[in-house]
Amino acid sequence: QVPFFAFLVCDLTQEVVKAAKGAGLTPAADNQGYFGFNPGYSTYIEILSFKKVFQDAQKRNRAFFDKLNL
Repeated sequence: QVPFFAFLVCDLTQEVVKAAKGAGLTPAADNQGYFGFNPGYSTYIEILSFKKVFQDAQKRNRAFFDKLNL
C-alpha cells in the first residue's frame, strides 16, 4: 500500500482538538497542532493551526521581503 499524507490547516477549535486527541494524535511541541500515523488507512496526519502556518511563512520569507522593500 502506498502511504498517504494528510495535512489539515485550520483553526484549532475545541472540536478539532477533541477529534485529534480521539484519533490518538500527538500534540506538537509548540502546541500549535497535532500529528500521527493511522495504520488502518496507511496515512500520516498533520493538523496545523492557520496562525502557525502564517507566522512560519512570514519568518521564512522575511529576508526576501526585506530585499524587495515590501
